[in-house]
Amino acid sequence: MAYVTDHSYNLLAYNAPFVGLFPHAAPPRNMLDWMLLSTAGRHALTDWETVWAPYVLPQLRAARAALPHDAVLARIERDVMADPKCGRLYEARVTAQVHPDGQERPLLHPTLGPCWVQICAAEPLSSPNARVMIVMVYPGASQSDVRRSCLRALWEPRRRKRPLLHRHRPHRCLGWLAQRRAEPGGWAPGPGFWLSG
Repeated sequence: MAYVTDHSYNLLAYNAPFVGLFPHAAPPRNMLDWMLLSTAGRHALTDWETVWAPYVLPQLRAARAALPHDAVLARIERDVMADPKCGRLYEARVTAQVHPDGQERPLLHPTLGPCWVQICAAEPLSSPNARVMIVMVYPGASQSDVRRSCLRALWEPRRRKRPLLHRHRPHRCLGWLAQRRAEPGGWAPGPGFWLSG
């Protein structure tokens, strides 16, 4: 599943598997609010007090430091401080990690049941402090079910049947290029391209 948040952790976009995480297919407006303060979030985020909250709270602290005048983050911080469980954890400063990238955590999915998730976080270059989150879901109650390196590409190089240009005899490829150019959807050289030979 995947979702995108702005600098205040307001939900901007998401895919269909992400919607399946929420009862009545109603994603929250703000992900920090849901993860830290909602009853539904604390229920879905297995071991919330020991596994989720200690790693999400530093993200709030870092966001507040980076954006001290953000009204949404200020409200969430006030609500966190007023909450008996969250306030205590926020003051304890258990961890200093400010991003979840690469972390594995337990989750109780409404339809899949107990799962483990592996989190991949990215920040768009044109939108500082926004986040693109890719969450790999692995059904099963055991952490051993989680596969490592969720972004490893399975890439196999394709062999080209014929070289685009023959290094020593470029004229040998000219007929092939003319044939490919004439085919629908075939290759066509861009401006400034020429063949010498």
